[in-house]
Amino acid sequence: MENNISWRSPNYLLTVKNDRLGWMLIDHLKMRTKGVYKIILRGRHSNRKQVMRDNGLNSNWTNDIPVRLSERIAIDLRKK
Repeated sequence: MENNISWRSPNYLLTVKNDRLGWMLIDHLKMRTKGVYKIILRGRHSNRKQVMRDNGLNSNWTNDIPVRLSERIAIDLRKK
């Protein structure tokens, strides 16, 4: 797997909305990659710092946000 965006992780696959269709795609990916890849979900939000503050959470250095609070979900694949 190779992507041409230099600032993305080499494990990055795609980003989906945090909605029903997005979760259907995530479930499908989990089913198709079972045993070969581990799926890593990373929450993304346009106003991450404010959402973290409003929920009593501290930001971390990776700029991730809990998936339950996110607008979008970035999906990474790692070999098992």
